[in-house]
Amino acid sequence: MKIGVIRNGQHMNVTAKTAERPLEGEPASESETPGAEPSRNKLGMSVQEITPQLRQLYNIPDNLNGVVVTSVKDVSAAGEANISEGDVISEVAGQKVTNGDQFRRAVDALKSGQYVRIYVSSPNRNGRPFSSYRVLQVP
Repeated sequence: MKIGVIRNGQHMNVTAKTAERPLEGEPASESETPGAEPSRNKLGMSVQEITPQLRQLYNIPDNLNGVVVTSVKDVSAAGEANISEGDVISEVAGQKVTNGDQFRRAVDALKSGQYVRIYVSSPNRNGRPFSSYRVLQVP
């Protein structure tokens, strides 16, 4: 399904795919290709590995690496930390993150109630991302 959005004051068209979300705690399908589809986690956000298409869509500079946030649940730890779609995460709890597997392993190791520091870069229109650490409490 094609959806028109406004991001950083610019009109964009994105393609959305609907799917049934697994119940809380239910493992995702084993047939999925790692990193190819978004992965939602206990922090309330979905991430994907950065592809050339996602770099173009979210205006991510070539020198910025990590995983890109593709959606954020409003009422979640990620939502409360002002993490947004298009943000790039390159570190979780002091561990560098360059792909989806590293991100999932770092998040899966977090315990409920723990505070975690995540390094987030938010690309903007002038090409220079704003980067900062965000502290989230794991639900």
